[in-house]
Amino acid sequence: MNAPTFQAEIIKRLTKTVEELEKINPDTKSNTGRMLGKAYLLGIISDYADRQYQEEMGGGKKLGRLREEKIVDDPSKLDPGEYVLSESPKFVVTCKVSEPRMSFDEDVFAAMLKKKYKVPEAITKDFIQKSKTPGSKNKTIKILER
Repeated sequence: MNAPTFQAEIIKRLTKTVEELEKINPDTKSNTGRMLGKAYLLGIISDYADRQYQEEMGGGKKLGRLREEKIVDDPSKLDPGEYVLSESPKFVVTCKVSEPRMSFDEDVFAAMLKKKYKVPEAITKDFIQKSKTPGSKNKTIKILER
């Protein structure tokens, strides 16, 4: 029989840990308390794992341990495409770089209309402001311990 994969072993141990932590949930008198407690502990695990991952991988201008030790190549200057940044016998670090997104620059647009059609920049910017519509709201839901 094949040995379980590392991923399967991680999930198995995390599942066991979550089950053990659910047993010490201080709010088990109701279904709501049990469910909120489980969601809370999973959020704590997720936040912890995210912080630890960022320490290893880094992000933005901050170098993580893997980049400091030159185990993972710096992806900041890569052109769009798919790359392998590092590999070992059992792991591979891939990076997919997308095309940069295009953005709308009001000042450039106003300057182009002024140059080509002689529309004053103030009028163009006024129309731009009046044509803006609200987008969707950002919502952040967080479970806190009392």
